[in-house]
Amino acid sequence: MLKHRSSKHSAFAKKTLFVVLIIVLILLIVVPLSFLNKKFSALTNNLAQQIELLSQEKEGQALTETRDGIISQNLATNGDQGNKGDTGNTGTAGSTGAKGDTGDKGNTGATGTAGSAAVTIISKTTTSYNGSLTSNGKVGYQAANDICNSSFSGSHFCRTDEVIQFIAQQDIAGFANDAWIAEGPPGYTSKSNDCSGWTTSDTDQLGAYWSYDSSGGGKGWLVSCETQMPLSCCQ
Repeated sequence: MLKHRSSKHSAFAKKTLFVVLIIVLILLIVVPLSFLNKKFSALTNNLAQQIELLSQEKEGQALTETRDGIISQNLATNGDQGNKGDTGNTGTAGSTGAKGDTGDKGNTGATGTAGSAAVTIISKTTTSYNGSLTSNGKVGYQAANDICNSSFSGSHFCRTDEVIQFIAQQDIAGFANDAWIAEGPPGYTSKSNDCSGWTTSDTDQLGAYWSYDSSGGGKGWLVSCETQMPLSCCQ
């Protein structure tokens, strides 16, 4: 019985020793390989870095050589600056530009001369005259104006255009009878020039008068300068 137990213990011890030996063997193999793997990996990374640095240095050297070569080439080919060339011909005119903005409003201009006021009253002198007019040392048109102003203060000898304007703008209900008017240059013959400017009563000279009529305004006529009739006075 004792011998049998001793035999079992001996067998167990052998198995245990065998297992321990296997584990030791594995450790002896695995541990060095792992250590060597780390060393190899570090060495490989270091080598790659060295190769990359060498590559960058080569590229930098190549760029420097290229730059230096270009500079050298430019220095070799570019000579001294030449003289200024002649001025070229004038180019063709360009198209008309777009219209600019409207400018600022200009200053107000000077006040113009006041125009004559429209006639609002036509009167006739109570005295009749021929074509030769005189008044207070004045003759002709000035005498006619003086006569009118003396008869109707502020009035003057009427012109044809004033009579026609009055007919167009004012009440003509009181129009009647005939009276001299100033027409100006001849409207018929050379002798129909306002009795030579209201300076003659010759029978062969003609002067203008207006035949006033409340129906339509009347009309103008020419008559011998010896004729006696009132003056038309406008104001």
